[in-house]
Amino acid sequence: MRALRAFRPTPATVIAMIALLVALAGTGYAATSLPRNSVGPAQLQANAVNSSKVKNNSLLKADFAPNQIPRGAAGPQGRPGTPGARGPTGPAGPSAASKWALVGKDGNLIAGTAGTVVVQSSPGLYYVNFGSAVTGHAIVTSPALRLAALAPGGTIQAAICGATATSPPPDTIQCPNNNNTSTVLVITNDAFNSMPESHAFYVAVL
Repeated sequence: MRALRAFRPTPATVIAMIALLVALAGTGYAATSLPRNSVGPAQLQANAVNSSKVKNNSLLKADFAPNQIPRGAAGPQGRPGTPGARGPTGPAGPSAASKWALVGKDGNLIAGTAGTVVVQSSPGLYYVNFGSAVTGHAIVTSPALRLAALAPGGTIQAAICGATATSPPPDTIQCPNNNNTSTVLVITNDAFNSMPESHAFYVAVL
């Protein structure tokens, strides 16, 4: 039988086998003996980490650069909050001006602003109620000529009612009747200004 020829590897074959052994040994070492925390940015290739390599819901907002995460759509409007406590009631403001009345000597309202009520408590004393507060306004009066005798009466005095012992508004007095800030007390005097006397008059709130 013919003797087998002895196998003698060439130098190129020896070098190739050595390279293969080194490569295989290095891969096994990396897979089984890689030290903890030895892989960092320098070892990662560009675009090596993709979505499949990241655990879902594991990243935080701090892991992203500022303004990198877009704002989501605005959510639905929340439920209204509980109303706050009602504040204290403020002082009543002055009512509208340009209220007026023409009053007869017997206390009858001849003409004037709608809602005006006149009460004559005694000769020459009239309470003219305009239906709302007249504080903070000027009161103007004028005598009306008496048809039976053209001679006018004496002076006319007027003041806003509503003052009290504990809280007197500065432009009011404490009237004996109808003491409220919607009422004007008007006193008409005789020609000698010696005593009240019933006369027709105009009264206006400015």
